[in-house]
Amino acid sequence: GDTASDVLFVVAFPQLAKEFTDDPVGAGGMVTLRFTITNTDTSSALSGITFTDELTTILPFPVTTGTLPSMPCGTGSSLALVNLGSGTDTSTLTLTAGALAANDGMTGGPDTCTFDVVINIPAGFPSGTYANTTSEITATLDDVTGTPTVTGPAASDDLGVAGSPNLTKEFVDDPVLPGGSVMLEFKLVYSESATANATSIAFTDNLAALFTGLTATSVGTNTCNGTVDISTPTSISYSGGSMAAGEECSFRVNLSVPSGAPLGFHTNTVSDLTATVGATSVAGGQASDDLLVTPLTFTKAFTTDPVIAGDTTTLQFTLSNLGTVNATSISFSDSLSAVLSGLAATGTPTPNPPCGSSSALVGTTLLMFSGGELSAGTSCSFTVPVMVPTGAADGTYTNLTSNLAANVGGVIGLPPARDDLIVQSNILSLTKEFTDDPVAPGAPVTLEFTLENLSTTQTVTDVAFSDNLSTTLSGLTLTTVVSDGCGGTVSGTGTGLFGYSGGTLAAAATCKIELTLTLPSGPLGGSVFPNTTTGVTGKVGSLNVAGAAASDDLTVRLLKLTKAFDGKTVAGGTAVLTFTLENLDSSAGAANLGFFDDLDAVISGLTATTLPASSVCGGGTVSGSSFLTLAGASLGPSGTCTFDVTVTVPSTATSGSFLNTTSDLSQNGLPVAGPATAFLEIEPPPTFAKVFAPDMIGVGFPSTLTFTIDNTASTLAASNLDFLDMLPVGVTVAAAPNINNGCGGSVVAAAGGVSISLSNGTVAGGASCTLSVDVTVTTTGMFVNTTSNLTSSNGNGGTASDTLTGLGCGAADGTNLTLGNDVVLTAKTFEVCNTIDVEEHYLVLGPGGMVTFRTGVAVVLGNGVEFGNGSVVTIEIDPSLVPGSVP
Repeated sequence: GDTASDVLFVVAFPQLAKEFTDDPVGAGGMVTLRFTITNTDTSSALSGITFTDELTTILPFPVTTGTLPSMPCGTGSSLALVNLGSGTDTSTLTLTAGALAANDGMTGGPDTCTFDVVINIPAGFPSGTYANTTSEITATLDDVTGTPTVTGPAASDDLGVAGSPNLTKEFVDDPVLPGGSVMLEFKLVYSESATANATSIAFTDNLAALFTGLTATSVGTNTCNGTVDISTPTSISYSGGSMAAGEECSFRVNLSVPSGAPLGFHTNTVSDLTATVGATSVAGGQASDDLLVTPLTFTKAFTTDPVIAGDTTTLQFTLSNLGTVNATSISFSDSLSAVLSGLAATGTPTPNPPCGSSSALVGTTLLMFSGGELSAGTSCSFTVPVMVPTGAADGTYTNLTSNLAANVGGVIGLPPARDDLIVQSNILSLTKEFTDDPVAPGAPVTLEFTLENLSTTQTVTDVAFSDNLSTTLSGLTLTTVVSDGCGGTVSGTGTGLFGYSGGTLAAAATCKIELTLTLPSGPLGGSVFPNTTTGVTGKVGSLNVAGAAASDDLTVRLLKLTKAFDGKTVAGGTAVLTFTLENLDSSAGAANLGFFDDLDAVISGLTATTLPASSVCGGGTVSGSSFLTLAGASLGPSGTCTFDVTVTVPSTATSGSFLNTTSDLSQNGLPVAGPATAFLEIEPPPTFAKVFAPDMIGVGFPSTLTFTIDNTASTLAASNLDFLDMLPVGVTVAAAPNINNGCGGSVVAAAGGVSISLSNGTVAGGASCTLSVDVTVTTTGMFVNTTSNLTSSNGNGGTASDTLTGLGCGAADGTNLTLGNDVVLTAKTFEVCNTIDVEEHYLVLGPGGMVTFRTGVAVVLGNGVEFGNGSVVTIEIDPSLVPGSVP
């Protein structure tokens, strides 16, 4: 075949650059936009250079500029600003017919052009950074065969604007009577996006521009930090204000309206706000509001809405003449059908005539009021019944009259009266909830419906709705109506279609219906089944009311994870933890199952010490010590698997019940079943105590030392009971130890020995045992006796301690004393070792004297007075007694 050929042009393209050279610019200021075009082609000149830049992508329409440059890029070129309104609202800079010589690399070639456009930034323009991008730039290569058109990329730059605080104003309580007073509020808001504080905020408001005699009388509430000056009453000035980004403030000024003030609307506009943002001067837009001076007021209200579609509401109009001149020729109109098609008056006004003997209100869908009369200082109010069309959609409909016209010493106009008509036929609310799902296939589930009457005034009857359960899940059936507080009738028991009718709801009342449903046993085609009722209907009288359908998801667990400990254990002991996985889907298996179990989160130091020796649950692996992980498990249809892990409890663990919770059971990383929980029960070790009885003995006399091991707080028997009691120096096992052992095991307590020990003892769960041995003292003194720790299979029971006192023969001050006839005793303490009888002697005590017997044996004082072993007896003589002998 013939060869084919074409020419490939490799050419340079014009380069366009742009820059806002002197931004950031303050709002209300001017910024210079500079364009630079370069011909990079070294052999061909460019002609027909063209691009556009739509400025309304960053500034409001219309954009204004300074004088545009003439022939900005070569002879014959032009630059124009095209403003297109009428809904298009674009302002676009357009360069046409630009021309550049070839770039010959020499200084004489006109290969670049640069031109500036000064753009006006509107006062009040908000702070920000605004990205501006041109179109692509195109040109023609003059010195290339065929003069091809080439295209260069668009140019971009960001315009930074320092915006001013926004100023608004409002006459908050007009209309006002001539001769009355009105409150004027100014409000300043500074954007949260502002990059610097605004300072030197100032503006003025020339009140005299409204009408002569309007003056400022006082400054009211003021939260702004600048200065409000009304020293010239016909002008309000504010200066020295400062604001941080996101801040707002306001101040109010009381104005006095002269008695001769002209009636009507009067527009009041402040000067441009000025401020400094950072180092940039900015201007805010002007703020305006209209002051209405009139003696008349005009309002309207739908007094009985919300209203049901098809029902009648009452529309009330109220006119007041607060002035001193009678008002005549009052008129207005109200197009009801413009608010809601079919909305119409159904009767005559009450009273009729409504407002003056010559007044009249006529029409149905368009109400026309005329001939109204109001004497000075009087008011009138009249109503008309209005029917809401049947089938009107629920919603809020704003009804606005025309302007009100009247003659009050001259023709004046008032702004329209307005009110919102609220149509609300959907006054029933129905919600539903499966209260105890997720559930297993074949299990029961509770479904609860809640009905609410949203009307606070109307009773709803014939409440009805239905729920097709079988469309939610084939085989899902209604089995029991647990409760019905709505007074209606239930149908469909034993089927998959629940129906309800005849319910009644008082105004603002709520009622509940509770059902028990039964799930099919399976196989099931999923785990989440959306369930939606029909809409709910009812009647208020003969009018239909309704409510939206209710929905909830029934969640079925097809996979199940459970766990259990094999029983109670102790600190330092072990427990077997059994995990069970079940697949409740009889038609499909489940693969890549896993979960984790943080044992250390249950008890710090709880670890798994024995894991399954091989894979479990269809190839799953169990790993970890304090953090167990099952990964890669599989279950066939209706499959079940279990595996055991032995855990060891740290010896430092305290007794109690500790909840152990796994993660969700996951499949491919997504949860498919809830976590498994089990309580690890740790029983306490036996407690350990000892006691000497008596705990004061004479040298050589016996005391019984009893050890008590208490295991009543535990249900587990404790074995391997072991302890050693090294008796302190001065205490030994008595010559007759009299060992009595109720704790089993082996006791070593040799006569005259210095230790007592128990090994391999046992005590049943919920019981205690005692071991007793007689000991004696070989010298006087106080002997603190502490055992070793009691150890056992159930943990460490701690040590046991008690004190034994050995008593000597004689005075406490260390001298021997023999009680003889007429021995005078001062305040001394005697430790008595042997039985003494002082019946034949006198104890002679001076006034205030005192004697104490601390006995380790029985002491007999005459006449049968006897103090047993271990007694401490003090005899003290009243210092006021007369000396003498008392036998």
